[in-house]
Order: sequence, then C-alpha cells, then structure tokens
Amino acid sequence: MYLFISFVIASFLFSLILIKRLLLMLSSSKYNSPNFQNKLLPAGTGLLLPIVFLVTVVSVMYIYGEGFSKTSGSILVLLVLVLGLALLGLLDDLVGDRSIGGFKGHFGEIVHGRLTTGGLKALGGGLLSFFAAAPFSTSFFTQVINALVIALFVNTFNLLDVRPGRALKVFLILGLIVSVFSWHSTYWSIWGVFLGPAIVLLWVDLTERGMLGDIGSNILGGVVGFSCVASFDWSVNLFILVVLIVINVYSENNSISMLVERNFALRWFDELGRKVN
Repeated sequence: MYLFISFVIASFLFSLILIKRLLLMLSSSKYNSPNFQNKLLPAGTGLLLPIVFLVTVVSVMYIYGEGFSKTSGSILVLLVLVLGLALLGLLDDLVGDRSIGGFKGHFGEIVHGRLTTGGLKALGGGLLSFFAAAPFSTSFFTQVINALVIALFVNTFNLLDVRPGRALKVFLILGLIVSVFSWHSTYWSIWGVFLGPAIVLLWVDLTERGMLGDIGSNILGGVVGFSCVASFDWSVNLFILVVLIVINVYSENNSISMLVERNFALRWFDELGRKVN
C-alpha cells in the first residue's frame, strides 16, 4: 500500500510539473492535428505517460531500496512494453496514413506488399504483447491468450480515442475494477504510476488543450491488458479476450461513436466534463 501511494503522489506531482512544458513543446512543433471538430491541437500528449513512468519508477526505487524488489520484475517487462508501444504510436502519429483503418485495411495492405504504419503497429504490438505475456504464462496456449488480450486492448483504446476524455475515462474505470480484483497481486502497486498522468491528461483532453495521440492510447491499452495478464488466471483472461474480440469485430463495420450516441447512459458518461457544442 505504501508503495502504491508513493507511486500515485510522485507520478501526479511529476505530471503537474511536466505537462505545461510538454504542451508548449508540442504546440511549437509540427506535432499538431485536427480533433473531431477540426480544431488544431497539440497531438501526442500521451508522451507524458512514458516520461512520468520512467521518472517516477527511478525516484521511488531509490527511496524504497530492497522493498522495491518485489515489483521490479513486472516493472522491467512493463517498461519494454510501454516504450515499444510508445515508439510505434509516435511513428503512427507522425507519418501515419489516416485513409486506411481497421485490421482488414492494414493487413490487406500487407497482403498486397505494402506496409503501413498501422500494419507495423499491429505486427510490432503483437510481438511486444507476446513478449510481455511470457512471464505470466504457463504454456504456449496461455501465452497466446494473454498476448491477444494485451494486443486487442491496445487496439480497443485506439478505437476509443476519438472523443475528448473517452479513452482516459475508460482507462480509469477499468483500472479501478482490475485493482479491486487484484489487490493480492505483486503487480497491484504499479497501477499508481499511471494514475497521476492519467488524471492530468484527462483534464488536458476534456478542456481540449491537447490530444493523447496513438502514443497515448497505445500505452493506456497496453497497461490495462498487461494488468489483466499479470493479475488474473488464464481462464479469466480467456473471457476478457472473447469480449475484446466482439468489440473489435463490431468496430470493423460499425462506429463506436454512433453506438455511444444512441445510448443515453453512454452518451451522458461520454460527454461528462467536456465541452459539448
């Protein structure tokens, strides 16, 4: 519990210190994109996540010393996953072709001998997910299940990040649910590293000061997926995988935003805290 609280406080303070500087850096660069209302905003504010992750972990590591060792293995694997997803997301944000979307679109391009940034993200994300799942899998079968959970959570959060605050709200809710059911896990305290920047980025997103970008949504999905893999039995993750497959298959031919618009409760939650024109 003390480690969790330390992670939350440190990550929140570091996020407050860094966010204004990050927004200034992004707004003065070419890293700007139109949002869903065609308003040009600094993109890639999700860069805050890996930066705060690194700074927080290193700082807390020196404070706790040997007490940090119980979570060090999970943190090392998560570090590789987060930095890898950040790199793939950054590439997609900077040079990605938005005219091609969905698994069918990107893998269709690969079949025809053309590699898109989305296709590279899918392939690279799949390999990273397979790597991250390995320490928590007892067989090749369970490793495949766990890897698919991580990879499909990454894609699901990409699908969610089309309206201000949507992906971050879902991330915080899923984080709460996973934490409640996994308090006994040695990984549990690491959640605190991401709560601080997620709260700060939620404010940035809702007030339309910036956008997460693929780098942010990639990491959010990866963290949720990794948390499920690190905390739950393979049978639970198999159920989660089925749900994720349904969501991703649905999104291939349907709009999640339209689904949200048609449902009063989902629409209320989606618009909560953001500007609605």
